[in-house]
Amino acid sequence: MGKLLRILLVEDSEDDALLLFMELKDGGYEPSYKRVETLEAMSRAIEEEQWDMIISDYSLPAFNGLDALRLYREKGLDIPFIVVSGAIGEETAVNLMRLGAHDYIMKKNLTRLAPAVDRELREAAVREERRDAGRQIKAALEEKTALLAEIHHRVKNNMAVIISLLSLQEKGIKNDEDRQKFRESQSRIRSMAMVHEMLYSSDDLSKIEFGGYIRRLADHLSIFYGLDRSPIRIKMDIVDGITLNIENAVPCGLLINELVTNSIRHAFPDGRDGTITVSLLKGNSENEVMVSVTDNGVGLPAGVSMDNINSLGMQLISSMNQQLGGVMEFNAENGTGFVIRFPEDQYPQRI
Repeated sequence: MGKLLRILLVEDSEDDALLLFMELKDGGYEPSYKRVETLEAMSRAIEEEQWDMIISDYSLPAFNGLDALRLYREKGLDIPFIVVSGAIGEETAVNLMRLGAHDYIMKKNLTRLAPAVDRELREAAVREERRDAGRQIKAALEEKTALLAEIHHRVKNNMAVIISLLSLQEKGIKNDEDRQKFRESQSRIRSMAMVHEMLYSSDDLSKIEFGGYIRRLADHLSIFYGLDRSPIRIKMDIVDGITLNIENAVPCGLLINELVTNSIRHAFPDGRDGTITVSLLKGNSENEVMVSVTDNGVGLPAGVSMDNINSLGMQLISSMNQQLGGVMEFNAENGTGFVIRFPEDQYPQRI
């Protein structure tokens, strides 16, 4: 028994249909076909049944092969479409192939039909295998994306629990200095949690728009340190559209959190008013990001410099800068200022 083959045959001649049938049987097929003569009948047949291929005459009384081919494309089919014609010019044949026909065969040379059917069925099977592989890859990617989003969500929630625990423990601390250390730890954890929170809600789980992150971090610090009740203000100078991957976003967020916190706590003693400016700009090269935190406060006390400050905050700033692979500049004129330049979407080696 030959290979089963379901054919939608667009043909007005029953005799020609029988010739095609016999040629395919001789070629090793067991064909079954439905013959249609109008576009309406062809459309109904496509909707109602599944076909292995379409074989179409070019010249029919009510329409032609180009009309049949256009309908085939409108239906979104990807099965072989072969034109079989008694008389067709080269220009017409080229146009048919350009519009999506897989082959054309002259009725006087039907011995080409079975080999053409063999070839086009094989190629259709390859296309279907590729589509199936693509669907599997897409499904796997969607599953991994959902899992990664859930991981970011859970990390954020776990960090929120840690913040809450620190807040509860802080209430039992009588020493102001120790209590401040707990609060600073909460703020640091919150700066990391924001990265995971933004990644979870982002369409791209690999990176975040960092200008939006800095604005949220500044809002958090303003509320956390009660700047609405103080003369200190945080000013933004941000170029939108700069994105950072998680490898860079977390250390950069921690670094900004530490620098802004230092300015809030130390730059404006005795109720002085002042401004802390946080900048996010493109650097000197296309792949470079420049982050700066400056204030117009009192600056460092006499005899104190970057080289002899051993606080946890400064250790964190130095460590985060190294993790970014950045270059840091310090300026103590008219307040304090830090400028950090680092490569944008580069995965630096973890420290």
